[in-house]
Amino acid sequence: MNEAVKTKVELHSNPGIYESYFGFTENPFNLTPDPKYLFLSQKHKEALAHLSYAVQERKGFVAIFGEVGTGKTTLCRAFLDMLSDEDYEVALIYNPALTSLELLRAINTEFKIDATKDSNRTLIQELNHFLLKASGQGKNVVLIIDEAQDLDPSVLEQLRLISNLETDTRKLMQIVLIGQLELEDILRQRKLRQLDQRIVVRSHLRPFGLHETAKYIEHRLRIASGSNEIEKLFTRAAYQAIHRYTKGIPRLINILADRALIVAYTLNKKKVTRKIVRKAIADLGEIDRRVVRERFVKQITAMVGILVLLTIGWQLRDRINDTFLMVLGKAQNSKLSSKQVIPKGKLQTEVTSAQNIPVETVTSQEASAVVSSNLNPLLETLTALSAKETKLRAVRVIINMWGLSTAVDPSLKFNTIASDLGMRMYQYDGNLSGIRALNYPAILELRLPEEMKAKYIALKHIKGDQGTFSLGNDMNLPLLTTDRFWYGRAYIFWKDFEELATCIEYGDHTAEVAWIQKKLKSLGYYDSDITSIYGKKTKMAVADFQRNHHIRVDGIVGPETKMVLYSRLPSYETPHLVLAVEEEST
Repeated sequence: MNEAVKTKVELHSNPGIYESYFGFTENPFNLTPDPKYLFLSQKHKEALAHLSYAVQERKGFVAIFGEVGTGKTTLCRAFLDMLSDEDYEVALIYNPALTSLELLRAINTEFKIDATKDSNRTLIQELNHFLLKASGQGKNVVLIIDEAQDLDPSVLEQLRLISNLETDTRKLMQIVLIGQLELEDILRQRKLRQLDQRIVVRSHLRPFGLHETAKYIEHRLRIASGSNEIEKLFTRAAYQAIHRYTKGIPRLINILADRALIVAYTLNKKKVTRKIVRKAIADLGEIDRRVVRERFVKQITAMVGILVLLTIGWQLRDRINDTFLMVLGKAQNSKLSSKQVIPKGKLQTEVTSAQNIPVETVTSQEASAVVSSNLNPLLETLTALSAKETKLRAVRVIINMWGLSTAVDPSLKFNTIASDLGMRMYQYDGNLSGIRALNYPAILELRLPEEMKAKYIALKHIKGDQGTFSLGNDMNLPLLTTDRFWYGRAYIFWKDFEELATCIEYGDHTAEVAWIQKKLKSLGYYDSDITSIYGKKTKMAVADFQRNHHIRVDGIVGPETKMVLYSRLPSYETPHLVLAVEEEST
């Protein structure tokens, strides 16, 4: 294999390859939220203070709004770390695209109370008993719903009804809604006005300024290296270029800074300069070109509108006075000189699209040829089908790998499809290394040029730098082939065979903990007694398991840990993404 192509493949497969070169103990710009990397801007500090005040004073509803990638989930984790187990009972709901019944079951499950009933009323009664008991113990109960913009209005109304559970003097549960900016628009709907009026504290997370962008990068470099000297790795001009491109959005800063370090590594440079950042931006240029095209269309549309106005003005010049023409002229100049702003919806698309784009730092003719030779069949397959059809076929491929064959309604959301099949759906945002670690077949969300709607393709297997992609007919292609269309989002169907709680963590005392201890013991990670108590030894065993399988190390048994645990246990049949030959060599 040509050295340039080999280098490109190695970087793609191991995005953390530059760590030892720069003296890092880990990747400083990993997209997975990690409490030790917590950096609070002034706006984040204000939002955290408002959130803490509202919960402590039992104000009821709190809402935090922010664009994609502005640190909402990070803020949520920081808040959770502030709450003591003695004083608070907390439930955290992720990916809440649920029905009212499903949401109530999820809430009760998180609070470890009966969630088996089939009626909203009975589930609410169980919840009310729990809240009264917690109140009697002096505990404050907090329900946090992340990505709340995905909730159906009818489910939001159900939350308002839940908030009616109160005593004569206090709210029994504080509800925190965390969501993207469209959540604010949803809450303004007339049918949700009662809920909107109950939100007593609102916070908006804004992107970083230039100074905060630099401090944010320096903070992450310092944590990853354990040295203050590493802060000088980026020049001031590099910070300016990063801020200009990312607009101060933390997730985009992570992506661009990570890419800049990769470029510096490939060029054998020990300092990231403006030139290196620009090279990194060029590597991310597929996004820019799409944005520029849309901006150009908007500019042309605006100019056409102005010409129409001028034409009307000219035709009516005998009927309008000079003042009107002067105002119109000023409006024209203002319109033409004003900076184009990406609308909220487009900004979300840009941010989402930028996440963890697989590495593309070597630009050789042979590397391009490797990709281009496989690109046409892939594009032909995708462009020949509608977005809905690609979704349908991709889901069929995945569920067939689970031994299921049933009708699928592609108009439904992925999590609803999974639920109807008795499965779970995990929405993943990251890179191929993360998907490889989870080791489950996945549905990749692709964004093709000139197409408004996302399209989908199943990634069935990975072997080395090759992947088996499918929409019914398998295509064995280099993983690099999807680089320019896949921006890090994937949907993974999995089975929670034991129907475990969403998160099992330190302090829990349940039969589920005993099950985890037994399984970790069978795999050689836990060497103590089976106690059903999630203590320090259990947490350490879970953390060791997570570390060895390259997933987020937090000592909590969440979706990713459960997925990998099931796949490693011979008593549970799960399809594997990574083929056995590669699996044995890792």
